[in-house]
Amino acid sequence: MGPVVLSQLYVESYGTGPPVVLVHGWGMHGGVWRQFAQQLSVNYKVFCVDLPGHGSSEPIAPFTLSTVAQQLAQQISDEPACWVGWSLGANVVLALAAEFPTQVSSLVLIAGNPCFMQSMAWPGMAALDLEHFIDNAELDIKRTIARFMALQVRGSPGFRSVLSGLKRELQVRPHSDQRTLMAGLEILKTVDQRAVFAQLSMPHLLLLGDQDPIVPIALAQAIDDEALEINYSVMGGAGHLPFLTHEDQMVVQIKKFLKKVS
Repeated sequence: MGPVVLSQLYVESYGTGPPVVLVHGWGMHGGVWRQFAQQLSVNYKVFCVDLPGHGSSEPIAPFTLSTVAQQLAQQISDEPACWVGWSLGANVVLALAAEFPTQVSSLVLIAGNPCFMQSMAWPGMAALDLEHFIDNAELDIKRTIARFMALQVRGSPGFRSVLSGLKRELQVRPHSDQRTLMAGLEILKTVDQRAVFAQLSMPHLLLLGDQDPIVPIALAQAIDDEALEINYSVMGGAGHLPFLTHEDQMVVQIKKFLKKVS
């Protein structure tokens, strides 16, 4: 099936079956999921959405986790779905689960961190590194996205080809809205969803890569130290983009999870 424009949000859908919604990360668009979505669509109806102000979706103001969650809840699926969020997308689907739990049958968080910025008590991206990205984004957003893509593939197998593929995919749709991108960085700087994270009532799975330069593997130890009842799995050799670098393994893990919770 081809692309469907639903009011402000641009969505592509594949296959038939129980709904699965794929939510991308900062500066990207739903097209980054295409091959992954096509594999999942053998058993599921898979939606790939461009977040507001990204790709072909219209911007919204303000761009916050709450406003984005509302847009998704209203426009994507008519029935409860498995929501799969990657990076910033993981924070979006956590907000959706908190505010619209009847829309969520299960959650998969890929390279997601409920408190993205590092603190004394929680692993994350170093504050100085994130501030540096924000400062650079204000001066040159396109160069900042390019640098962020390079950071995301660091440590990943075949990183050069993955990076080339990401760059090509981003050219397919319009550039993301700069105000939206700055708002997204502000979300990453300030977000703290650990309370939501710790109290998830629906089936869930957190997938981490042990080579991720953005969401450190120390997050798994923090979950254990805090005795949080979070189901997580660590993928050996994977970085921040396991759905691209370890596509087959990821599809198997998610299908196994969905079969278990259905």
